[in-house]
This record gives sequence, structure tokens and C-alpha cells, in this order.
Amino acid sequence: MKKAPLLTAFLVFVLFDLSGQEIWFTQVPEWGNSFKDLYGKVNVNPQDFKVAGYIFVEEAGGWWTKPSFADPTVTIFSDSSFILDFTTGGLDAYCTRLIVFLLPAGDSPPLFNGEPELPSVLLENYPYAIASRPHGDRLIEWSGSNWTVKRSVNDLPMGPGPNLFSSAGTQVYTDTDNCLHLKIKNNGNGQWLCSELISDTSFGYGTYKFKIKNRVDNFDLNTISGYFTWDDIARYSATAPDNFFREYDIEFSYWTNPANDVGQYVVQPWYNSGNIFRFPVGSLINTLHLWEWKKDTVIFKSMTDDSIPISEFLYSGNDFHLPDKENTRINLYLYNGYAPQSEQEVILSGFEFTNILPSPENLVATDGDTLKITLNWDASSNLFYGIYRGLSADPLKATLLTEEWILQNTYVDLAIEPAIVYYYWVRASDNIYGSNTSGYSSGFSGYDTGWAIDKTSGANNYYSISDLQIVPNPNNGTFSLKAFGNLTGRCQVLIQNAVGMVIYNQDMDLANRNSIPISLNTPGQGIYYIAITCKSCRIMKKVLILR
Repeated sequence: MKKAPLLTAFLVFVLFDLSGQEIWFTQVPEWGNSFKDLYGKVNVNPQDFKVAGYIFVEEAGGWWTKPSFADPTVTIFSDSSFILDFTTGGLDAYCTRLIVFLLPAGDSPPLFNGEPELPSVLLENYPYAIASRPHGDRLIEWSGSNWTVKRSVNDLPMGPGPNLFSSAGTQVYTDTDNCLHLKIKNNGNGQWLCSELISDTSFGYGTYKFKIKNRVDNFDLNTISGYFTWDDIARYSATAPDNFFREYDIEFSYWTNPANDVGQYVVQPWYNSGNIFRFPVGSLINTLHLWEWKKDTVIFKSMTDDSIPISEFLYSGNDFHLPDKENTRINLYLYNGYAPQSEQEVILSGFEFTNILPSPENLVATDGDTLKITLNWDASSNLFYGIYRGLSADPLKATLLTEEWILQNTYVDLAIEPAIVYYYWVRASDNIYGSNTSGYSSGFSGYDTGWAIDKTSGANNYYSISDLQIVPNPNNGTFSLKAFGNLTGRCQVLIQNAVGMVIYNQDMDLANRNSIPISLNTPGQGIYYIAITCKSCRIMKKVLILR
């Protein structure tokens, strides 16, 4: 069995609905692309509504109306889709936030010309969807995660600082030991260029660890080395709004004052009493710094590479953040953009995220069973499990098979084809949806492969077309199977619920029969899968049971 990384999300999408009206994105172009449009859909009558769009460009002051002041809305097509051309000039292609509102056809949207904030009249009265994009187009892989390297545009300063940021390979890079280097460098024209990395993953609750290889006590007085979470659209979240970007920080800086301790832990907003804890680090190298983020606690720790404590801070305030769409960031920048005395550098030997819940262990998938693969794993009481299946050893390409996570420690996969090798993973959670934002979830288990064989027929007859009927469908758990078509002789009738549990398994002879009565006494309401396997073929059908 092998370990694998966590689920990854490349773009951040938020959907807000009002009275059943919904709007969402189907395609958001990558940052810097001026040739692609924004695509989306709605669930309302297209003739009765329209879409108003805005983009946020930090370098241009804030929010701007799109496509234009003359045409501040776009039409919804008859198939409920819409297209927004948002790159109509200036720095539009470099926007980091995009938002669309669903407006009744008779309403007129306000016009924005670099406004710093969206008005509450829009956010509180119209359904909207919002997306966030990292400010950069260079991607690197480091320490098991994918990162965007921040880049300034047209020598325009931006936050934090403000500063100029470079994505050059001499500014941010990994060496032969896979250590990450971030630098502050002079470009030869009197400009100091800073560095920042933005992860593409929202990890949620868990432990964030950063391993720093070099000293941090000898930074220039103007230098700041930061490690933090950040949600660029946190204040617009419908489920967990946050005015402070879900930000937890570990920072190393003298903040221009040599009398300050160089290290600090921060819970934003920093200005509230008890939200900053400062500590010395000394001339140590190879140090580890972390925070553990739980629902009702946050604890920060620093230590040497052999686990000798440097500092620890258990936060006792009230400014806890809820996870949503935050990502992890690492930067090296200048206080207020003030120039340093010399080039600056920080070197990291690793980053690691650990879930609160441990990953499930001892996953076993069967090989060679007849038209099914059975999974078993070690389960803990009161935990729910999600099952993932893919065609390669990459769990990020796997599909979640369980819409609602299950309490059991076994799963039967019937929706397979003979002789194909499938890869399976299991994750644990304390909630039925597997969320690591509203609750805790684990990373992926090690994978195991499984395959099945059709002992009674060739693969060409698998899922053969048949006139099989389920009467009635939907039903209350009592129904009949009729018109068997290609199904003849002895067969197996197997019924499985949506989470893979077999609730009916009978062998029977179809000879001289035109109907099979089925009565399920215990199932709850939902979709069930019926698999009938005979010598000639195998057929699967869905049945909807309503109580």
C-alpha cells in the first residue's frame, strides 16, 4: 500500500442562492489570459433575468463593472448559460476576484469604477457566484503541493507592503536537495523584488508545519518572512463569512525595531488584545514551526529539528476562524516596501499538512470475484468513510463513489467491468459529508487494487441491453421484475444501496417465468441498484424507493 496526497482544488468557487435562484461558474480562465471569457449557468427562466459582472484588480484600485459601463449586464441564453467578456482593457486579465450577480430583467446594477468594496445592497439582495485566482502564472511543485509564484504586473506595487513581486527562476526555486529558496533581490534598477508562494489547496482543520533551514535572527530590520493561511474572498462566503481572511500567521521580523523578538504568532485581527505572541529564536538553524487548527482551539509551536522546544502559544481569545476556501502561503517581503541593506533569503526544507483524523489503514480490495470487488478496511466507531476509485495510482484523479459517507467497514463495488484493474482509497470523517471545514476528515488511506472476472459470459455481453422492467418504479420497496429479454436460466439477483451495502442476494431460475416479485422490508428512501447476472449476460438497473 502507498501513501498519497490530499484532495486539491485549483480554483476557488463560491455559490450563493436566494429563494431557490442560483448562479454558478462553469469555466473561469486562468490569471493573465486576456482571450478567454467567463462562462456560467443559472437555474431560472432566462427571459426573466440577466447577469451583472464585476472584477477586482488590486493595481487598479478595486472593483470594476464588466463588460462595460455602456453594457453592464449580459443576456442569459435559452439553455440557461451566459458568457461574460471581462477582459475589455487595462489590467483586466490580471484580476484576482470575479463575481456575477443574478438580477431580475428590470433591475439596473450599480456601476463600479475601482471601488474598494462591494455594496451590501448587492450582496444581500441578489444571488451571486464568486471566484478567486492567485496573482501569478508560474507554477511549481514542492513538498507534495502545487504552488503559484506571485508576480507583479507592469512594475506596479501590491500587497503586502506594498512591494514588487517576482516569479523569476532566480528569485524562487528549489535546489538539488528539494529545498525551497525565496529571495529579496535588487533588479539592478534600484527596485527590490520580493517573493511569495500560494498553494492550490484548501486544507482546512489540521496541522501546518514549516521547516526552515537557515537562520531567521539575522534578517534585515525591514524584512518579513511569513507563513500563513489566507482566503481572498472570505468576506463574501455565504456559509462562513470572515472579515479577516481566515488568517493565522507565523512571522519572523524585527518590524524595523532591533529590540523586538524576531518571531511572532498571530491570530487576525492582530490588534485585538492577546492575538500576538512574540518569541526569540536565536541563531538556530533547521527549525520547525507549526500551528494546529481545530474547531475551538489554535496552538502554535516552534522547536529544533530534534524536537527541543523553542516556543509555544495556546490561543485563548475569541477570534477563531472557520475554514472555507483559504490556501496556504509563504512569503518574503519588505515592511512598507522599505529597502533592505542587502539581498535577503529564506530556505525551507519542507512543508507538511496533517489532518486531525488519522487515515484509515489496512484497505484490502478483492481480486478475481465474479463481477464485483469487495473492499474492507479497519474502521473506528462513530466515523464515516468515503470510498474513492480510479484507474491510476493518483488519488486526485479518483472518483468518490459514496455520495454520503458510510459508517461500515466494507463496501461492494458492482459498477465495474471485468478484467480492469481499479485503484481504491478510503478516507475517514466525523460527518456524513466528509467535510474538513464543517468537521474533521482524514487524508487518503494507502491504496489497494482490485479486479473482477465474468466467469459466465464474455465481456461483450456485460451490461447487455435488455427489456428488463421494474414495475412500479418508483415504489415503496415492493415491486416486480418483468420482461427479462436476454436473461435466461439460473441467475443471481443482487440489490445494493447507494453506499454499497448489499441488502438482497438471491439465486433463482428464470425458466418459464415472466415476473419476479421483490419485497424489501428494511430499506430507507433513495436510489438502489439491481444487478442480475445470468450465463448469457449481466444487467444493472436503478430503482427509486420512496417511503
